[in-house]
Amino acid sequence: MNKKKILLLLIFMIFIGYNSVSASENLRMINNDSIKFINNKGLDITESMYEKLQIYGFTDEEILRLDENTYRIINSIKADTYSKKDKYYEDIYVYNSQDLYNKKQKPNRIITKEITKEDFDNATAKSLINSDGSVYETSARKLSLVISYFTNEPTVKNISLQTTFKTIPSVRSYDIIAMRITNGEINSNSQSITTNMTYRVPVAACDGTYTTQTSTANASNTSPGWNVKNFTLGYYGIGFTGLLPNDYISCFNDLGFPFYQSLTGYKITMFAKAKSVGNTITLYGTYQHATSNVNFNDVVRNYDFNSNGLGGVISFNNGMATYYDGAGGTSITY
Repeated sequence: MNKKKILLLLIFMIFIGYNSVSASENLRMINNDSIKFINNKGLDITESMYEKLQIYGFTDEEILRLDENTYRIINSIKADTYSKKDKYYEDIYVYNSQDLYNKKQKPNRIITKEITKEDFDNATAKSLINSDGSVYETSARKLSLVISYFTNEPTVKNISLQTTFKTIPSVRSYDIIAMRITNGEINSNSQSITTNMTYRVPVAACDGTYTTQTSTANASNTSPGWNVKNFTLGYYGIGFTGLLPNDYISCFNDLGFPFYQSLTGYKITMFAKAKSVGNTITLYGTYQHATSNVNFNDVVRNYDFNSNGLGGVISFNNGMATYYDGAGGTSITY
């Protein structure tokens, strides 16, 4: 091989390596039904299932404690081709006084910015008091969109949006996770939700020693939190309103000092099926956090889906947008 051919080969290899580093991933999965391990719930996790769960954002710890309902939802996703897009956001909540912060009032100002994966991985909860008496609190979240299908059925899509909190805001009320699509329709009644929560819990002796507990929750298409908007045959948008769990006093020690059960990890995933017009659809997703207490009935079906709304997905028709942080969204075409 002469020097010119070697140089061209090196340039080609560098080009391939450079283009593989991206926030979006296109993946091919080969079916392998050999059992990798049995998890803590007694579920057989095959090599294929393990790879699929990783694509859908579940960590090794979460897979070990995966419940049967979540397993069933993931297992029902039939595909051999996947595309994934991740985005990371930090929210800064500014309160004009310590008193407003302590009372969990609506922040006087909210700053939302996109951050890197490294920033997200290193994020910690912060409450800072400035010299003027104002208080800053930060929160970080990750948004992940996945579209998948069989290569011989490219118009039949599986779609999902996952939100993972690295640091959880102190104000907890009814948040909204939502998706909309263009160039296709979401299949009617195909939507579902899984929620994975981790808690820091004081032990029964209430002696200042804590342990970690986990729990899961699921919502089917008949749950009351759904808002859907119809095309002729399917939906162009789906959203779910759910309560971000509060911390609460779990016990008191001998001196009457309270110990709290605290939410330390929160991951919510929305699944649905869709049909594209042609071989591709564009999927948009957002998670809107309520920055003060809101009433479920004021929120749950009082928004539509359009590109001018919060996160490029949802638009309120009753002024409730001011009660949400207005965080950005993400999108993927596949």
